[in-house]
Amino acid sequence: PTALALDKKKNVMYVALANGIKMVNITTNMLIHVAGRGQFVSSSNGMDARNASFSKITGMALDTLNDKLYVTDGGDLSSLH
Repeated sequence: PTALALDKKKNVMYVALANGIKMVNITTNMLIHVAGRGQFVSSSNGMDARNASFSKITGMALDTLNDKLYVTDGGDLSSLH
């Protein structure tokens, strides 16, 4: 993984791979693909997470108040919803 983010209850962990994001429900051990199309292209700011493309995810932060995941992608900051 290139980055990790936890929700405030620590029940859900977001795991960034090179060009996509997986969500792990720690309680149920379920793994769900939540972001990225598997293409190494950066085009994700403000778009639906499932349609985002990333070149190289280097960091993430979860805004639990606004239900947004912020991702640094090759030096660019993007917000997903």
